[in-house]
Amino acid sequence: KQRTKYIPKKLLDKVKQAESRKLPVEDILVLLVGTDKCSRKKSDTSIISPEPKVIDSEDKCSRKTIPTSKKRRQKGYGSGWIQCKPIKRSGKEYQQYWYNYEEWREGDRTSKKSRYIPKRLLARVEKLEAEKAPVREVLVVLGVKE
Repeated sequence: KQRTKYIPKKLLDKVKQAESRKLPVEDILVLLVGTDKCSRKKSDTSIISPEPKVIDSEDKCSRKTIPTSKKRRQKGYGSGWIQCKPIKRSGKEYQQYWYNYEEWREGDRTSKKSRYIPKRLLARVEKLEAEKAPVREVLVVLGVKE
């Protein structure tokens, strides 16, 4: 199967260099993902050694994600994701977290909405999202009434 992977600008030069050196696709993916998911013996890792993550002004909304084995919700439980929107108020920059969700019935989207995630609930919502719990369970935590 053919798949695509977004290449961040800061890694574009390294990917081009790895491609010009004819490195295997797995090594280039390790460069993009940052962890060695496949059990290969280490070859030339001068390019593909992961760099420590430095939070700069562009990346203030990055948070540690909770590792999970599930990648998708079960069919019929909707779709949802957490989005960070940096805002500026009175000269200071803050991060606001929003839960965007869609509900589907018989292949048609019935609703697409967003809910603000208060700081006190952010950890619980992230945990539910990592477990790929149904969207309705996440909305109950956020206090959405039906």
